[in-house]
Amino acid sequence: MKFTLCEHPCHRAEERQREELTRQHDQLVASHERHVNELRERHMREQEDLVSRERSASSARVQEALDRQDQQLSAHKMRFKGIL
Repeated sequence: MKFTLCEHPCHRAEERQREELTRQHDQLVASHERHVNELRERHMREQEDLVSRERSASSARVQEALDRQDQQLSAHKMRFKGIL
């Protein structure tokens, strides 16, 4: 019995192994892509949280500065009224 290249048992085993390795590779690539996307999303959420906290802190500092200016303006107005 003469086998052609594709019909020989060792070639069929090699083909099955190649298919299995290709399947494993595809699964690993898909898994890697999912993990990369998850890390990107987590990084973006962390960045958004950081920006939000910075905005809140900045807003609080601006409000404190405005309050101090209002107090100083009120004090100057009272002194000015006392002079007149």
